[in-house]
Amino acid sequence: MKGVFDAAEENRLVYKHHLFHVFHVRADTMEVVEGLKPSATSLKRRKDLIMSGAAHGFYSDVLEVRDELSKRRSEDLAARFFPKFRRSFLNAEDSYEVAARKVLALYDEQVTLFYDIWSVNRDLLRARGLTPRQRRHARELTEWAEGRLVSFLDAKTSLDKNPRLGRAVEKNAREAGLSSWQQKLLELTSVTPLAFAEREPGEPIRPGTGKPSVVSRAGRLVEETGTEQTLKPERFEVVPDSPEAGRDDEELLEHEDDEAQRQNVDRLADEAGLPKRQRQAFELRHKEGLDFDRIAEEMGTATKTAYRNVEEAEGKVREAVLR
Repeated sequence: MKGVFDAAEENRLVYKHHLFHVFHVRADTMEVVEGLKPSATSLKRRKDLIMSGAAHGFYSDVLEVRDELSKRRSEDLAARFFPKFRRSFLNAEDSYEVAARKVLALYDEQVTLFYDIWSVNRDLLRARGLTPRQRRHARELTEWAEGRLVSFLDAKTSLDKNPRLGRAVEKNAREAGLSSWQQKLLELTSVTPLAFAEREPGEPIRPGTGKPSVVSRAGRLVEETGTEQTLKPERFEVVPDSPEAGRDDEELLEHEDDEAQRQNVDRLADEAGLPKRQRQAFELRHKEGLDFDRIAEEMGTATKTAYRNVEEAEGKVREAVLR
């Protein structure tokens, strides 16, 4: 734990200086220093300010855990030598394990900041009187925060470890002509706000505690959404005025969806700065929907190499989204 606390001390100081010198903001209060003008005017700088403030708050909270640990270790030491405290010492949990759990919980709690950003800007978009620039910023901040929430849940939701969820996503992916990863992201995007909105006070973010969590709720909602999607074609089929009109509309929608998907893949690859081979594999997988054997054939490489290129590319995309 010492290495964790040393890193927290150093990083907190870095973000404190960054907030002061770049944004003229006091890190402890997140208020602009009197006499100076706020400098976070562009959308990019506002995102930087949010992330820097959140990081400083996180490392400050971690150092509070260090102080608690120091106090508890002193009490443990006293219990070793004073008989009346010995029973409590023997029954107590290991102090370092307690501290590690608290630090992990603090890390998970940081993601709720993005839900607050998403919620505030979504409500702002419903308000009247916004300038075009304010509306554009609110929309982009909403999408930015949502992307981080979805990426977090994507990293914590395993299709392999949850066979029922995996089957639901695989079925819908085949029907939609998407990869399982694309389908999972698509469905997580629709359920993520609700998964966080229904969170109870004190409810953990990640699973593993034996209690309901945001991650487990998101998985359940994806399962339920998948069931509803399989019923939609039968229950909500729309009959076009004429076969020709229906085909034209369907082809147009398919073209628009394909183009939007291709643009989204290009954007993700650019943001992640993927190397040439990884980008090629990523595009073949998520633009063309090819399996790993076909990707290997297109790239003139082994299937396991194609799999590794796609896997590493997807990992870099997730990291880029979370930055």
